[in-house]
Amino acid sequence: MSTHVVKQGECLASIAARHGLTWRQLWDDPGNAPLRERRKDPSVLHPGDEVAIPPEGAPRAPLALDAVTTVVRRRRGHRPLVLRLLDDAGAPLADADYRLTPDGGEARAGKTDAAGVLRDELPVEVVAARLEVGERTFALDVGHLNPLEDTADDGVSGAQARLVNLGYRPGRVDGVVGRLTRAALRAFQADEGLEVTGALDAPTRTRLRARHGC
Repeated sequence: MSTHVVKQGECLASIAARHGLTWRQLWDDPGNAPLRERRKDPSVLHPGDEVAIPPEGAPRAPLALDAVTTVVRRRRGHRPLVLRLLDDAGAPLADADYRLTPDGGEARAGKTDAAGVLRDELPVEVVAARLEVGERTFALDVGHLNPLEDTADDGVSGAQARLVNLGYRPGRVDGVVGRLTRAALRAFQADEGLEVTGALDAPTRTRLRARHGC
């Protein structure tokens, strides 16, 4: 069995596609039990994580015949993109027309739902895209969200990215707790009714994960 070392911008779906597998086949493989224990969420990996690649012809995950199994079909070589879009006041951008353009690809049009949720998909190799919603334009770094713990930077880069996505201004997503990051943490803590420390403590990590959705 070989091992793949995760690089920034990679996700389980892109790694699996490179080896002719699905993300679920990789995630459920016995060789990736340590990864499942460490990360919990297959959509959030960290550079340096190791993914076990099962050998060609290895048995796939079994299906229980006495249970209900839900099969979701997706376009080959694509992964889902799910975002909740809010305006400056925190209200959902409901039933809003959007235009999603992956780097080097063709634009896709769609509409958010009543809760402001966008559901679309992107080719697994795409690591950046542009999202236009009305007069708003968002630059998306696809597959770049880092975990909030068990990382070399103590989850700081993961916290910075989530703060950016929630509308705060922590400065560069560089894994360093500088002046801007401390100010953004204090603002988030105050808004959420937490003790205002400017530190990435356990209650702040928990609330960041809950508010961000992952």
